[in-house]
Amino acid sequence: MPRNPRLADDRSELDGARIEVAPRIGWLLRASRTSRGTPLREMAAELRQLGLRTSASSLSRIEAEGQRHGAVIDGYEQVLGLPPGSVRAAIDLLCRTFDHAPPDQDPDLEPATLAGFSAAVDAVLGDAPRGGDWLRFAREHTGERGFGLTAAQMEPLVARLSSEMSRSMGVAYTSRYEALARLRCGPYADVVEGVVHEVVRAQEVGAVVDLMNVLSERPTPGLLAWAGELLAHEQRAVMLGAALLIENLRSVGGLRSSDWLELVPWFLKAYAGAEQARRVILTRLFKTLPPHTRAAIKAGLGTPLEHVPGPSTWTRTRRNRHYEVSRDLAVRACTAAGLPEQPLLARLLFEVLYDFRSTRAATSAHLMLASPVAEALHPLLVEAAITGPDEATRAGARGALTQLQTGRHVPDVADWLESPEEDLFEVAVVLLGHAGVPPPDKVLEAGLAGHEMQVRRVLYAAGMASSPRLAEISTDPARSPQVRAIAAWWVREGGRVTD
Repeated sequence: MPRNPRLADDRSELDGARIEVAPRIGWLLRASRTSRGTPLREMAAELRQLGLRTSASSLSRIEAEGQRHGAVIDGYEQVLGLPPGSVRAAIDLLCRTFDHAPPDQDPDLEPATLAGFSAAVDAVLGDAPRGGDWLRFAREHTGERGFGLTAAQMEPLVARLSSEMSRSMGVAYTSRYEALARLRCGPYADVVEGVVHEVVRAQEVGAVVDLMNVLSERPTPGLLAWAGELLAHEQRAVMLGAALLIENLRSVGGLRSSDWLELVPWFLKAYAGAEQARRVILTRLFKTLPPHTRAAIKAGLGTPLEHVPGPSTWTRTRRNRHYEVSRDLAVRACTAAGLPEQPLLARLLFEVLYDFRSTRAATSAHLMLASPVAEALHPLLVEAAITGPDEATRAGARGALTQLQTGRHVPDVADWLESPEEDLFEVAVVLLGHAGVPPPDKVLEAGLAGHEMQVRRVLYAAGMASSPRLAEISTDPARSPQVRAIAAWWVREGGRVTD
């Protein structure tokens, strides 16, 4: 650990097999507290008022060492006035993804009671449950608490949570993903899997990729085989979801070497029939697979793997211009947010911008979304998406923008809608949808006339922004059946969720 607790950092190799999880936990806690100007002594006193026996010195160790105490994290959220579940979900999601993460030493703030259970269930049965409500509900149905509802009673709640997660923004998304992941890892695993399978079969849901990834939180050989078969799915969104699901299975761990070898023929079949965009997705997946699986795939490939832009090197020296870009963005974001130097922020940005491993990029994005620098990053990434020094930086910034959008303001990307660059158009559409801004009619029609992913993204933007055009599109006989079905899904389910 760093000697100066204010300068938390992960010193593991950028391309190493493991990250250091503890410094990331401590960084988020300390950054959240110091950004609100709350001294340790005051924080300890406030936590004691909530029933936690702690002290300033204990909290200092928790932050400096990155200890994982769920009850303390819950308390930080309450004392600092943060959305319930926002910090806890980001940390729990991080720790579930990496099997070497520290266990939660104190997972709950309150003892299990009938009153608490009833309140948790009533909250998600209401008209507008928050992400923190779903997280508390999931905790009541996992671990030592066991189950409280029948499978039949749970199924519609899982379906509702799945829909809300697919339409959520920022920490509202993170807390719902974590809630669904908890249910997937507990007694209701089969209920969650059944809901997701039904969504994939229906092929009419507006957002499917992240929902598929939830299943990977509980690896099974059957799940790996199912995802392998979907690598050749006719819809690229489903194929992308399958690829990310498989990558997370590799990170979470628990499958045998022989299970991974079963993936080889599915990968080869998918790659042989894929166009360039799909081959890039498959190449990224290839890089994350076990060595013996990569060797078997490479031996069976008839064509070379696609080029995937990446960092110039995997060192942290100043010769790595991409780490220097990340460091500069971190310094500027901290200055804008009124925070001192945050070395770990540079590492998190590097992973989101340049790391081909989506598990690292995603968990780093969740940590930053829950941090006090989230808002400050957006204009910097908008700038880097256009003026970045090379293709890798520009592409990374464009992807990072969609992962780090809080939905609380509209980034200046309207001009991108006129760009001849296809990916700029698609990023702009998604960002405006995140911000609740419906795509103009001209943009909507242009997207609907494009390929599958453009169609999905423009409908996603219209759906997130609750565009009035969706009702008409959903019944227009001139539209394709799939376009009508996806538009109808958004009309039925509703727009973006921000709490």
